[in-house]
Amino acid sequence: MTRISYKFANSPILFVAPHGHSSDDYNTDVIAECAAKEIQANYLVNTGFKRGPAASPENDIGDCNNYQHCTHQEILEEFLEPYIKICKRCVKYFGRCFVVWIHGVSDSIRNTQETKNLDMILGYGMGNPHSLSCYEGIVNKFIYELKSDKLECFIGKPGGKYSGFDKKNMNQYWRKIDIQAKIQSFQLEVIKELRSDRIISELTAASIADCVEACIDHPNFKLPNHITVKYI
Repeated sequence: MTRISYKFANSPILFVAPHGHSSDDYNTDVIAECAAKEIQANYLVNTGFKRGPAASPENDIGDCNNYQHCTHQEILEEFLEPYIKICKRCVKYFGRCFVVWIHGVSDSIRNTQETKNLDMILGYGMGNPHSLSCYEGIVNKFIYELKSDKLECFIGKPGGKYSGFDKKNMNQYWRKIDIQAKIQSFQLEVIKELRSDRIISELTAASIADCVEACIDHPNFKLPNHITVKYI
Protein backbone atom coordinates (compact mmCIF):
# COMPACT_ATOMS: atom_id res chain seq x y z
CA MET A 1 0.00 0.00 0.00
CA THR A 2 1.23 3.49 -0.84
CA ARG A 3 1.74 5.47 2.35
CA ILE A 4 2.67 8.77 0.72
CA SER A 5 1.29 10.37 -2.43
CA TYR A 6 2.55 13.49 -4.15
CA LYS A 7 2.31 15.38 -7.40
CA PHE A 8 4.57 17.89 -9.11
CA ALA A 9 2.86 20.87 -10.71
CA ASN A 10 3.72 24.01 -12.63
CA SER A 11 3.38 26.14 -9.50
CA PRO A 12 5.49 27.51 -6.62
CA ILE A 13 2.81 26.44 -4.09
CA LEU A 14 2.84 23.15 -2.18
CA PHE A 15 0.08 21.80 0.08
CA VAL A 16 1.14 19.15 2.62
CA ALA A 17 -0.98 16.91 4.86
CA PRO A 18 1.47 15.28 7.31
CA HIS A 19 -1.27 13.69 9.45
CA GLY A 20 -3.62 12.50 6.71
CA HIS A 21 -4.01 9.01 8.18
CA SER A 22 -7.73 8.32 8.73
CA SER A 23 -7.27 8.02 12.52
CA ASP A 24 -5.39 11.33 12.83
CA ASP A 25 -6.38 14.72 11.31
CA TYR A 26 -9.47 13.50 9.50
CA ASN A 27 -9.85 14.65 5.87
CA THR A 28 -6.78 16.87 5.93
CA ASP A 29 -5.51 14.63 3.11
CA VAL A 30 -8.62 15.55 1.12
CA ILE A 31 -8.15 19.26 1.82
CA ALA A 32 -4.47 19.27 0.81
CA GLU A 33 -5.03 17.35 -2.41
CA CYS A 34 -8.20 19.24 -3.40
CA ALA A 35 -6.63 22.63 -2.60
CA ALA A 36 -3.72 21.75 -4.86
CA LYS A 37 -6.00 20.66 -7.66
CA GLU A 38 -8.10 23.82 -7.29
CA ILE A 39 -5.16 26.03 -8.30
CA GLN A 40 -2.99 23.40 -10.04
CA ALA A 41 -0.38 23.40 -7.27
CA ASN A 42 1.90 20.69 -5.86
CA TYR A 43 0.80 18.38 -3.07
CA LEU A 44 2.32 15.86 -0.66
CA VAL A 45 -0.02 13.72 1.42
CA ASN A 46 0.61 11.13 4.11
CA THR A 47 -2.17 8.58 4.57
CA GLY A 48 -0.10 5.57 5.61
CA PHE A 49 1.88 6.64 8.67
CA LYS A 50 -0.18 6.93 11.84
CA ARG A 51 0.99 9.54 14.33
CA GLY A 52 2.67 8.18 17.46
CA PRO A 53 5.12 9.31 20.17
CA ALA A 54 7.91 7.15 18.73
CA ALA A 55 8.55 6.39 15.08
CA SER A 56 8.10 2.76 14.04
CA PRO A 57 7.92 2.76 10.24
CA GLU A 58 7.80 -1.04 10.06
CA ASN A 59 4.47 -0.75 11.92
CA ASP A 60 3.28 2.25 9.85
CA ILE A 61 3.80 4.61 12.79
CA GLY A 62 5.46 7.97 12.34
CA ASP A 63 4.76 11.67 12.79
CA CYS A 64 5.45 13.33 9.44
CA ASN A 65 5.32 16.75 11.11
CA ASN A 66 8.20 15.84 13.43
CA TYR A 67 11.64 16.27 11.90
CA GLN A 68 13.16 13.66 14.21
CA HIS A 69 10.64 11.06 12.98
CA CYS A 70 11.34 12.12 9.40
CA THR A 71 15.01 11.16 9.78
CA HIS A 72 14.07 7.48 10.15
CA GLN A 73 15.12 5.83 6.90
CA GLU A 74 11.71 4.76 5.60
CA ILE A 75 9.98 8.04 6.48
CA LEU A 76 12.93 9.98 5.10
CA GLU A 77 12.76 8.15 1.76
CA GLU A 78 8.98 8.19 1.46
CA PHE A 79 8.12 11.64 2.87
CA LEU A 80 11.07 13.93 3.61
CA GLU A 81 13.01 13.41 0.40
CA PRO A 82 9.98 14.10 -1.84
CA TYR A 83 9.21 17.18 0.28
CA ILE A 84 12.71 18.56 -0.21
CA LYS A 85 12.66 17.69 -3.90
CA ILE A 86 9.35 19.48 -4.55
CA CYS A 87 10.43 22.59 -2.62
CA LYS A 88 13.80 22.87 -4.34
CA ARG A 89 12.22 22.21 -7.72
CA CYS A 90 9.88 25.16 -7.07
CA VAL A 91 12.85 27.39 -6.26
CA LYS A 92 14.68 26.24 -9.39
CA TYR A 93 11.81 27.01 -11.74
CA PHE A 94 9.99 29.85 -9.95
CA GLY A 95 12.66 31.42 -7.75
CA ARG A 96 10.61 30.66 -4.63
CA CYS A 97 8.38 28.11 -2.91
CA PHE A 98 5.43 28.53 -0.58
CA VAL A 99 4.31 25.62 1.60
CA VAL A 100 1.00 25.24 3.44
CA TRP A 101 0.94 22.53 6.11
CA ILE A 102 -2.66 21.35 6.63
CA HIS A 103 -3.57 20.12 10.12
CA GLY A 104 -6.76 19.54 12.06
CA VAL A 105 -8.00 20.86 15.39
CA SER A 106 -10.99 19.75 17.47
CA ASP A 107 -14.25 21.73 17.55
CA SER A 108 -13.83 21.86 21.35
CA ILE A 109 -11.38 24.72 20.89
CA ARG A 110 -14.44 26.90 20.29
CA ASN A 111 -15.68 26.38 23.84
CA THR A 112 -14.89 29.89 25.05
CA GLN A 113 -16.47 33.25 24.33
CA GLU A 114 -13.24 34.45 22.71
CA THR A 115 -12.91 31.47 20.34
CA LYS A 116 -16.53 30.66 19.52
CA ASN A 117 -16.12 31.88 15.92
CA LEU A 118 -12.71 30.31 15.31
CA ASP A 119 -12.44 28.38 12.01
CA MET A 120 -8.67 28.04 11.55
CA ILE A 121 -5.40 28.77 13.33
CA LEU A 122 -2.34 29.90 11.42
CA GLY A 123 1.14 29.31 12.82
CA TYR A 124 4.25 30.88 11.32
CA GLY A 125 6.90 30.76 14.00
CA MET A 126 6.10 33.40 16.59
CA GLY A 127 8.24 32.83 19.69
CA ASN A 128 11.01 34.35 21.79
CA PRO A 129 12.75 35.34 19.62
CA HIS A 130 10.52 34.84 16.58
CA SER A 131 11.50 32.33 13.90
CA LEU A 132 9.10 33.52 11.23
CA SER A 133 8.56 31.07 8.42
CA CYS A 134 6.86 33.60 6.13
CA TYR A 135 6.32 37.34 5.78
CA GLU A 136 3.83 39.02 8.09
CA GLY A 137 2.14 40.69 5.10
CA ILE A 138 1.33 37.28 3.60
CA VAL A 139 -0.28 36.22 6.86
CA ASN A 140 -2.27 39.46 7.00
CA LYS A 141 -3.45 39.05 3.42
CA PHE A 142 -4.46 35.43 4.04
CA ILE A 143 -6.53 36.45 7.09
CA TYR A 144 -8.10 39.26 5.07
CA GLU A 145 -9.03 36.96 2.18
CA LEU A 146 -10.46 34.30 4.51
CA LYS A 147 -12.55 36.95 6.23
CA SER A 148 -14.03 37.81 2.83
CA ASP A 149 -15.15 34.16 2.72
CA LYS A 150 -16.75 34.59 6.18
CA LEU A 151 -14.05 32.49 7.87
CA GLU A 152 -12.17 33.51 11.01
CA CYS A 153 -8.47 32.71 11.26
CA PHE A 154 -6.59 33.15 14.55
CA ILE A 155 -2.79 33.31 14.88
CA GLY A 156 -0.75 30.91 17.02
CA LYS A 157 0.58 33.05 19.87
CA PRO A 158 4.33 33.29 20.53
CA GLY A 159 5.70 29.98 21.77
CA GLY A 160 2.21 28.50 22.02
CA LYS A 161 0.85 25.13 20.91
CA TYR A 162 -0.15 26.43 17.49
CA SER A 163 2.77 28.76 16.78
CA GLY A 164 4.71 26.45 14.44
CA PHE A 165 7.87 27.54 16.26
CA ASP A 166 9.41 24.33 17.60
CA LYS A 167 12.58 23.11 15.87
CA LYS A 168 11.08 19.63 15.42
CA ASN A 169 8.01 21.10 13.70
CA MET A 170 8.36 20.70 9.93
CA ASN A 171 7.09 24.24 9.45
CA GLN A 172 10.53 25.28 10.71
CA TYR A 173 12.52 22.99 8.40
CA TRP A 174 13.70 25.81 6.10
CA ARG A 175 14.49 28.09 9.05
CA LYS A 176 16.21 25.79 11.56
CA ILE A 177 17.36 22.68 9.67
CA ASP A 178 18.23 23.72 6.12
CA ILE A 179 18.06 27.51 5.93
CA GLN A 180 16.49 28.62 2.65
CA ALA A 181 15.03 32.13 2.64
CA LYS A 182 13.32 31.58 -0.71
CA ILE A 183 11.16 28.85 0.78
CA GLN A 184 8.37 30.12 3.01
CA SER A 185 5.60 28.29 4.83
CA PHE A 186 2.86 28.38 7.41
CA GLN A 187 0.81 25.74 9.15
CA LEU A 188 -2.96 25.84 9.18
CA GLU A 189 -5.12 24.10 11.78
CA VAL A 190 -8.63 23.52 10.41
CA ILE A 191 -11.60 23.08 12.73
CA LYS A 192 -13.28 19.66 12.45
CA GLU A 193 -16.58 21.16 11.31
CA LEU A 194 -14.88 22.35 8.12
CA ARG A 195 -13.58 18.86 7.29
CA SER A 196 -16.39 16.70 8.64
CA ASP A 197 -17.21 15.05 5.31
CA ARG A 198 -15.94 14.95 1.74
CA ILE A 199 -18.15 17.76 0.42
CA ILE A 200 -17.39 20.29 3.16
CA SER A 201 -13.69 19.37 2.94
CA GLU A 202 -13.67 20.15 -0.78
CA LEU A 203 -15.36 23.50 -0.15
CA THR A 204 -12.85 24.30 2.60
CA ALA A 205 -10.01 23.33 0.29
CA ALA A 206 -11.27 25.65 -2.44
CA SER A 207 -11.42 28.57 -0.04
CA ILE A 208 -7.95 27.91 1.36
CA ALA A 209 -6.47 27.50 -2.12
CA ASP A 210 -7.93 30.74 -3.44
CA CYS A 211 -6.75 32.65 -0.36
CA VAL A 212 -3.24 31.22 -0.58
CA GLU A 213 -3.00 32.12 -4.25
CA ALA A 214 -4.17 35.65 -3.44
CA CYS A 215 -1.74 36.20 -0.56
CA ILE A 216 1.71 34.97 -1.59
CA ASP A 217 2.56 38.07 -3.65
CA HIS A 218 1.78 40.49 -0.80
CA PRO A 219 4.67 40.39 1.71
CA ASN A 220 3.95 43.94 2.91
CA PHE A 221 0.15 43.84 3.15
CA LYS A 222 -1.36 45.74 6.08
CA LEU A 223 -4.73 44.81 7.54
CA PRO A 224 -7.42 47.50 7.49
CA ASN A 225 -7.96 49.14 10.87
CA HIS A 226 -11.36 47.47 11.33
CA ILE A 227 -9.81 43.96 11.33
CA THR A 228 -8.20 42.84 14.58
CA VAL A 229 -5.74 39.95 14.69
CA LYS A 230 -6.71 37.34 17.30
CA TYR A 231 -4.18 35.06 18.99
CA ILE A 232 -4.53 31.68 20.65
